[in-house]
Order: sequence, then structure tokens, then C-alpha cells
Amino acid sequence: MLAIITNDGWWANTSGHKQHLNYARLRAIETRRWVARSANTGVSAVINPKGDLLETRLWNTADAIKYNIPAVAGTTFFVKNGPLVFNLALLLFGALMMYNIVMVFRKRFLPNNKG
Repeated sequence: MLAIITNDGWWANTSGHKQHLNYARLRAIETRRWVARSANTGVSAVINPKGDLLETRLWNTADAIKYNIPAVAGTTFFVKNGPLVFNLALLLFGALMMYNIVMVFRKRFLPNNKG
């Protein structure tokens, strides 16, 4: 289980506290873990491993949530291999940038080349 204890009070009544809640939903999906989110003046919630909001308390509401969260075993591919995914994305980005630079160079400095 992931526990998120946050101070969303400085967001005031803007979309910031809603985005913060959606980041918690992403963490639940990414890690396939339950998330218990407690936020002062933000949205407190219980989120299942699929990212569904099962129990919430609205913005700026003083309340409590009591929910039985089951234990979950195992980890996801992304949790195990997060750095690998990042490195592959970085490698792809670098290759695409080099391709773009070569194409710009060829077009600018080799005018007879039709590529």
C-alpha cells in the first residue's frame, strides 16, 4: 500500500488539488498498489490498483475515511525495470535527434541531394 499525506491547502480552490489526486491514481496504476491519500483541504481518497476512486472526501471537507485495504503481493514490470524503460526512451530520443540533425545538415549544406 502507498500512503500519501499531502498539504493541498496552498492550491486553494484551483485545479491543482485535482491534478495532485490524479497523480496518486497514476501511482496506483503504475505500482499496482492500493493508495490511501490524506489531504488537508484537498481530496482525500482510497484508490484501488486499477486507479479507481473507491472512497473520497471532497475538497475542504473535514472528514475521515475508514476502509479495509487488502494486502497485494508482487510488483509490476515498470517498478522492476523503471530505469530500463527510461534509458530506452532516452536512447530513442537521442537517435531521433541525431537523425533530425543529419537531415537538416543534408538539406542545408548538400543542395543537390534530394533526401
